Amino acid sequence: MIYAPSHSAYAIENVDLCEYLASHGYIVIATPSLGLRSHTMTASLEGAEAQADDIGFLVGYAQTLAQADTNRIAVVGHSWGSLASVLAAARDDRIRALVTLDGSLRAAYDYVNGGPRAAGYVTPERLGIPLLYMTRLQDEGAIGSELLARMRYADVYLATLDAASHMDFSSWSLRMAPDAAFGKRTRAQSAQAYGAMARMVERFLDARLRNDAPARRQLDDALAANRPPAGFVSFAIKRATGTPPTLDTFLEQLGQQGFEHIAAIYDRLHAQNPDLALDPLQTHDWGMKLLRERRAADAMQVFRLGVKLYPERFDFLYDGLGQAYEATGERDAAIANYRQALALEPGQAHARERLGALGVQ
Repeated sequence: MIYAPSHSAYAIENVDLCEYLASHGYIVIATPSLGLRSHTMTASLEGAEAQADDIGFLVGYAQTLAQADTNRIAVVGHSWGSLASVLAAARDDRIRALVTLDGSLRAAYDYVNGGPRAAGYVTPERLGIPLLYMTRLQDEGAIGSELLARMRYADVYLATLDAASHMDFSSWSLRMAPDAAFGKRTRAQSAQAYGAMARMVERFLDARLRNDAPARRQLDDALAANRPPAGFVSFAIKRATGTPPTLDTFLEQLGQQGFEHIAAIYDRLHAQNPDLALDPLQTHDWGMKLLRERRAADAMQVFRLGVKLYPERFDFLYDGLGQAYEATGERDAAIANYRQALALEPGQAHARERLGALGVQ
């Protein structure tokens, strides 16, 4: 679990929550909230993206930890850190769940609402992961709801905490603030709200990140009974209305339907999400891997899709398709594709070599 602190806050801002999650088996890492060009965070999209870059760095760092399961990474963000976590998740498929603590996008919702100032990459298609959106009563349904309404490919849990102030979501504030800062509530009451928040975060992560059946059942039972958990004013869910048209979905459906349907699967998802794209080099590497595994028929389908997407650009895709045809004994088709590779790149040595081996001048 990666923790993203609020505006210009230290990494230890929510050390109690982080220690609580660590005690339940989560590896927790965090960095301070720093601006792009200064120690102080700037209230701008540039600043939020700088913090999102730091989150991405920590995702990469997690992959160096032998004990970490990097297929199950979540980001928990408080206030400004919640904005940064949404930006990070929209750019990084390695993030699998999000938790926002009081005010994700509150003061800067226009950066993610699809408007003229918004980061263009924050789209429903790029946010197809479960989200726990936690706030206090006076902010319920307030600004920031544009993003929640647009997140149609993800389950969004909406939890309103029995908390009076923004600082109730930060253990540093609870410990360091003077008694007068709590207003009509006592420090003990705010600490109770904080404890309820921590338990909800753990339950959500257990259910949606760990796929823990008892935790999932607890969430579902509370939703079915329309009864908020202890310490919460309300608890609801906005269910996903479809499968996100992403590369993960493409690969999942390919595994279910078979490589003979690869073009149809890609076309359908690409029509939903024009940003979905197969990189030509990765497509070539994928096809060659299948050839090495003696799966020539599957490799052929991959290369066919590659040359369909890039018909006049990349000689190595035609060369790969020629190799797939040659591996399945389709000599004429192999020759045709080797010739096309040479037409695109006369210096294509492998295609020329294979044509010679097949007796073609």
